[in-house]
Amino acid sequence: MIKTFTLNDIKKIATGLKTDWFFENETYRLTIHNAKTKSDLNIEIHPWIVLGDHQGILITVRTENFQLQLHACHDYIISKLLCEVLFVAEHNGRINGLILDQDGNCSFYANVDRSLLSGNYSKYHPDVILSSIALSPSERILAD
Repeated sequence: MIKTFTLNDIKKIATGLKTDWFFENETYRLTIHNAKTKSDLNIEIHPWIVLGDHQGILITVRTENFQLQLHACHDYIISKLLCEVLFVAEHNGRINGLILDQDGNCSFYANVDRSLLSGNYSKYHPDVILSSIALSPSERILAD
Protein backbone atom coordinates (compact mmCIF):
# COMPACT_ATOMS: atom_id res chain seq x y z
CA MET A 1 0.00 0.00 0.00
CA ILE A 2 1.32 3.44 -0.95
CA LYS A 3 0.88 6.06 1.71
CA THR A 4 1.80 9.66 2.28
CA PHE A 5 3.42 11.10 5.37
CA THR A 6 1.14 13.24 7.52
CA LEU A 7 2.08 16.05 9.85
CA ASN A 8 1.80 13.55 12.70
CA ASP A 9 4.37 11.29 10.97
CA ILE A 10 6.77 14.21 10.57
CA LYS A 11 6.43 15.10 14.26
CA LYS A 12 7.18 11.48 15.23
CA ILE A 13 10.21 11.37 12.93
CA ALA A 14 11.56 14.68 14.29
CA THR A 15 11.02 13.50 17.87
CA GLY A 16 12.77 10.20 17.11
CA LEU A 17 15.76 12.10 15.73
CA LYS A 18 15.61 14.70 18.51
CA THR A 19 15.45 17.62 16.11
CA ASP A 20 13.06 20.31 14.96
CA TRP A 21 11.29 20.51 11.63
CA PHE A 22 9.70 23.14 9.42
CA PHE A 23 7.53 23.12 6.31
CA GLU A 24 8.54 25.05 3.19
CA ASN A 25 7.55 24.68 -0.47
CA GLU A 26 5.56 21.48 0.07
CA THR A 27 8.59 19.91 1.79
CA TYR A 28 9.29 19.05 5.42
CA ARG A 29 12.84 19.94 6.40
CA LEU A 30 14.85 18.69 9.35
CA THR A 31 18.49 19.32 10.28
CA ILE A 32 20.57 17.25 12.65
CA HIS A 33 23.64 19.09 13.90
CA ASN A 34 26.55 17.09 15.25
CA ALA A 35 28.56 19.40 17.51
CA LYS A 36 31.36 16.85 17.85
CA THR A 37 32.07 16.68 14.10
CA LYS A 38 30.74 20.17 13.40
CA SER A 39 28.58 18.83 10.60
CA ASP A 40 24.94 18.95 9.59
CA LEU A 41 22.70 16.28 8.11
CA ASN A 42 19.89 17.96 6.18
CA ILE A 43 16.76 15.93 5.53
CA GLU A 44 13.97 16.80 3.12
CA ILE A 45 10.75 14.83 3.11
CA HIS A 46 8.46 15.34 0.14
CA PRO A 47 5.26 13.70 1.39
CA TRP A 48 3.69 13.36 -2.05
CA ILE A 49 5.63 14.13 -5.22
CA VAL A 50 5.62 13.02 -8.86
CA LEU A 51 8.20 10.26 -9.36
CA GLY A 52 8.03 9.51 -13.07
CA ASP A 53 4.70 7.94 -13.98
CA HIS A 54 3.51 7.66 -10.38
CA GLN A 55 3.50 9.63 -7.14
CA GLY A 56 5.04 8.82 -3.79
CA ILE A 57 7.24 9.92 -0.94
CA LEU A 58 10.78 11.18 -1.61
CA ILE A 59 13.39 11.36 1.16
CA THR A 60 16.53 13.40 0.40
CA VAL A 61 19.54 13.54 2.71
CA ARG A 62 22.36 16.02 2.20
CA THR A 63 25.64 16.89 3.84
CA GLU A 64 28.51 18.94 2.47
CA ASN A 65 29.98 15.64 1.17
CA PHE A 66 27.04 13.66 -0.24
CA GLN A 67 23.42 13.53 -1.30
CA LEU A 68 21.19 10.44 -1.10
CA GLN A 69 17.61 9.95 -2.21
CA LEU A 70 15.09 7.26 -1.41
CA HIS A 71 12.30 7.27 -3.97
CA ALA A 72 8.83 5.82 -3.33
CA CYS A 73 9.40 5.45 0.40
CA HIS A 74 6.90 2.89 1.68
CA ASP A 75 7.05 3.65 5.41
CA TYR A 76 9.35 4.27 8.35
CA ILE A 77 10.23 2.70 11.69
CA ILE A 78 11.44 4.66 14.70
CA SER A 79 13.81 2.93 17.11
CA LYS A 80 13.74 4.70 20.46
CA LEU A 81 16.45 2.36 21.74
CA LEU A 82 18.88 3.23 18.93
CA CYS A 83 17.60 6.82 18.47
CA GLU A 84 17.25 6.27 14.74
CA VAL A 85 14.71 6.18 11.97
CA LEU A 86 14.63 3.59 9.18
CA PHE A 87 12.94 4.69 5.95
CA VAL A 88 12.15 1.80 3.65
CA ALA A 89 11.08 1.27 0.05
CA GLU A 90 10.35 -1.95 -1.80
CA HIS A 91 10.07 -2.77 -5.49
CA ASN A 92 9.74 -6.25 -6.96
CA GLY A 93 11.04 -8.00 -3.84
CA ARG A 94 14.03 -5.68 -3.45
CA ILE A 95 14.40 -3.51 -0.36
CA ASN A 96 16.06 -0.10 -0.10
CA GLY A 97 16.62 1.37 3.33
CA LEU A 98 17.87 4.69 4.63
CA ILE A 99 18.81 4.81 8.31
CA LEU A 100 19.35 8.15 10.08
CA ASP A 101 20.25 8.66 13.72
CA GLN A 102 20.14 11.57 16.15
CA ASP A 103 23.90 12.15 15.81
CA GLY A 104 23.62 12.75 12.08
CA ASN A 105 24.92 9.36 10.99
CA CYS A 106 23.45 7.87 7.84
CA SER A 107 23.45 4.38 6.33
CA PHE A 108 21.96 3.40 2.99
CA TYR A 109 21.25 -0.10 1.73
CA ALA A 110 20.02 -0.63 -1.83
CA ASN A 111 18.56 -3.49 -3.81
CA VAL A 112 18.62 -5.99 -0.91
CA ASP A 113 16.72 -9.19 -1.66
CA ARG A 114 13.71 -9.39 0.65
CA SER A 115 14.45 -13.05 1.41
CA LEU A 116 17.64 -11.98 3.21
CA LEU A 117 15.68 -10.20 5.94
CA SER A 118 14.60 -13.37 7.70
CA GLY A 119 16.98 -15.95 6.31
CA ASN A 120 19.59 -18.02 8.08
CA TYR A 121 22.27 -15.41 8.71
CA SER A 122 24.95 -18.04 9.39
CA LYS A 123 25.18 -18.87 5.68
CA TYR A 124 25.82 -15.28 4.55
CA HIS A 125 28.97 -13.24 4.18
CA PRO A 126 29.40 -10.68 7.04
CA ASP A 127 28.71 -7.75 4.69
CA VAL A 128 25.42 -9.36 3.64
CA ILE A 129 24.53 -10.02 7.28
CA LEU A 130 24.98 -6.31 8.07
CA SER A 131 22.38 -5.18 5.54
CA SER A 132 20.06 -8.05 6.44
CA ILE A 133 20.06 -7.19 10.13
CA ALA A 134 19.85 -3.43 9.52
CA LEU A 135 16.76 -3.81 7.31
CA SER A 136 15.09 -6.73 9.10
CA PRO A 137 12.73 -4.48 11.14
CA SER A 138 11.14 -3.45 7.85
CA GLU A 139 9.60 -6.89 7.44
CA ARG A 140 6.75 -6.05 9.78
CA ILE A 141 5.72 -2.91 7.87
CA LEU A 142 6.23 -4.40 4.41
CA ALA A 143 3.88 -7.25 5.26
CA ASP A 144 1.00 -4.75 5.55
